[in-house]
Amino acid sequence: MAVVQVSVLGPIRVDGGRVALSPRDRVVLAALAARLGEDLRAEEIADALWGDAPPASWSKVVPGCIMRLRRAL
Repeated sequence: MAVVQVSVLGPIRVDGGRVALSPRDRVVLAALAARLGEDLRAEEIADALWGDAPPASWSKVVPGCIMRLRRAL
């Protein structure tokens, strides 16, 4: 398994290089980093993004965020 170092305090860096992310994608990355090694359901990511008031489109937005993160990382 490859090891990837992600720094999320200050500028986001992956393996020492800066990564540009939207504010929404930063929240998703922070939620994933806070629960490192655990499974995180889409509903939990939606809660991190919008709290108790997710938009009707949340089930399409969350996978889009994950796709962009995978591409960026």
